[in-house]
Amino acid sequence: MNKIQFSNWGCWVLLIKFTLSISCLYELIECAVADVFFPEQDFAYLGTQGGIWDAQKDMFMAFCGALISMLGIYLLKRMRNK
Repeated sequence: MNKIQFSNWGCWVLLIKFTLSISCLYELIECAVADVFFPEQDFAYLGTQGGIWDAQKDMFMAFCGALISMLGIYLLKRMRNK
């Protein structure tokens, strides 16, 4: 079986990309649901969640969560290897 070999930094970057991709997919689905099921109220439906920058804020929070998780994993691995 052919295994893909990533460098150390490549694995960390992939985690961030995966987290942001899932977050973006969720926001697109949320927008599509508002457009399909609430066509005359779509902006009101999306606006009730915190404003026009809600999707960007949610994606930024997912990014921050991924960074904090990665930092925690890095520190745990470093402590274990000492």
